[in-house]
Amino acid sequence: MKTAADIDPRAFLQINPWFAALPEAVQAALIEAGRRVSFAKDEWLFAEGDALGGLWAVLSGSLRMAVSVGPSRDVLFEIAGPGAILGHPVGFEGRPRLVTTRAGARTVMLAVPNAALLAISAAQPALVRALGELYHAHVSHILLVAAGALCLTPRAKVAGRLLLLAAGRLDGEPLAGVTQSDLAEMTGLSRKSANGHLQALQAKGMIQVEYGGVRIVDEAKLRAVAER
Repeated sequence: MKTAADIDPRAFLQINPWFAALPEAVQAALIEAGRRVSFAKDEWLFAEGDALGGLWAVLSGSLRMAVSVGPSRDVLFEIAGPGAILGHPVGFEGRPRLVTTRAGARTVMLAVPNAALLAISAAQPALVRALGELYHAHVSHILLVAAGALCLTPRAKVAGRLLLLAAGRLDGEPLAGVTQSDLAEMTGLSRKSANGHLQALQAKGMIQVEYGGVRIVDEAKLRAVAER
């Protein structure tokens, strides 16, 4: 069984469309500047208010991102799996982060420090534009989630969230680590309500609820539900 230590980062990250579109010289420079960093389950990577810095790519495990909605409450917003890349445009160093991110399981990441990003950008200007595109993709995703929360029916919210989470699971594996409670929190539903919608989707052959996760069985039918 392949472990994170066996992964060739440059080859593995080709599953991420943003990384795959980078010029080969930029890919090579990012991998050379990166270092593997391991996090235990529930260990924080960075918290809301921390200074921005660097590029982070998930090689194994998962990330759980939460947003503060008050002095004592955080709400789960996103779960990112292997192949996901987090970063920001060059020049944003020192700006505070808006989310708290922690490991959802034992997680290994490739971390490229901000100083390295600045140096690579100076030598490879294509990286500056690419980082802006990555940031734009993250913002677009946030707006899509927010729009769904405002206008979709409860079942469509559950279906849509499953599809978005699956799209973010770039290695094609099931949505491991995504629980009924997670989906309830990410859709603003009660756990009982979210579970009811999951069971209904499963009864119609669209998903399979498994131990510790969900598998999408019929994406086309699930998408039809999400678009109602």
